[in-house]
Formats: sequence, C-alpha cells, structure tokens
Amino acid sequence: MGFGSASPRMFGPTLAQVFSAPDYDCRPQGAQVRPEFGVTRLRSGPMPMGKAPDEWAYGDLEAGFKSAAIVVEELVQLGVKRIVRVGTCGGLQADMTLGDLVLAISAVPADGTMLTYTGGEPHAPTADFELVHAAVHQAKHDGTKLRVGPCVSSGTFYDPDAGRAQRWSDRGVLAVEMEASILFTIAALRRVQAAGRSCG
Repeated sequence: MGFGSASPRMFGPTLAQVFSAPDYDCRPQGAQVRPEFGVTRLRSGPMPMGKAPDEWAYGDLEAGFKSAAIVVEELVQLGVKRIVRVGTCGGLQADMTLGDLVLAISAVPADGTMLTYTGGEPHAPTADFELVHAAVHQAKHDGTKLRVGPCVSSGTFYDPDAGRAQRWSDRGVLAVEMEASILFTIAALRRVQAAGRSCG
C-alpha cells in the first residue's frame, strides 16, 4: 500500500486505475510521513456480502498470511475475478532505493500457511501472466520504473536469522513481503487472477 490513508471501499473498472490511484502513491514523502503496513479490510464488515459492484476491487490486506487469506477468500465470495495486491515490501537487491516499485511474478513461500491449502505438497505460487503483462505495459506507458521478478513471502517481520535476507538476495529475489504467496495460491485454487505490486 502507499503512504497515507486509503478508502476501505475503492472500486474501479481498469487495471490502470489500480496502479494510478493516488491513495497508493509509493513515493517517499518526507520523514514525517510514516507508511502503514497493514491495509484496508475489504471484507464483510464494512461491506455487505454480495456481488462486487465491479469485477475490480482494490483495498488493503492486514499484514500477514492469515489475514490475507481471509480477505482473498471473501473477495472471491463477493465475485471478484481479479485481485491486485498493492503494498509495501523490503528491497533485497543492492541497487534498489526507497520507493522502488516491485512487481512479483512469483513468491517464495517462507511460511507454512500455503501448505494448508496444498495439503503439504510443494507449490510454486505464481502471479497471473495477463495481469503482470498489463502492469508492465502500463508502467512503460506511464514512464514508471518497475522491477519485475520473484519476491519472498515471509511470516517473520523481525527475522532472528541475520543472514537469511542476504541468501534470498543471492538467489535473485527482489523483495520480501508477507502476503503474495498465499494470494497467488488461493487465486490459483479459486480460478481467479492475481498479481502483486509493492514499493520498497
């Protein structure tokens, strides 16, 4: 998600609106502005269960796999067919700077939540190609710099293993966040499209 507050009920008809919504501006805005890590809850509380007003719905997930799983499952129940996570991440490559945009094409599942959905079998959570392609095309059209590649979804915010981030970096992982792997896994199982854009 971006800096500042976001509406808990934001809907739009196009991918371009998802990636240009001012509430999700990821550019640094000064030391006095603190980014929120947990995002809007688009769920049965603020919005009655029923068909989503558009096939696009975008808001925020609370940080973490379990909260993300609940929100994604309920979005599917609402009838949403395309889900794009817009959030924060930690950059893992030396040439990355604050505010860089990362588009995940896959997510290393460094948490056991995904295994609940796969019955313990290995799985490679992957973003929907159509959404990734559309996002890259939109970024090129807007002249926006976008890093595209794998991320890692970790359930540990303060990792006691001081060397783990470097090992991820050495394997080419661009960023670490907390939701993409479960988002991509549930999307695959529920036959909906999903992608994730984050700012580091």
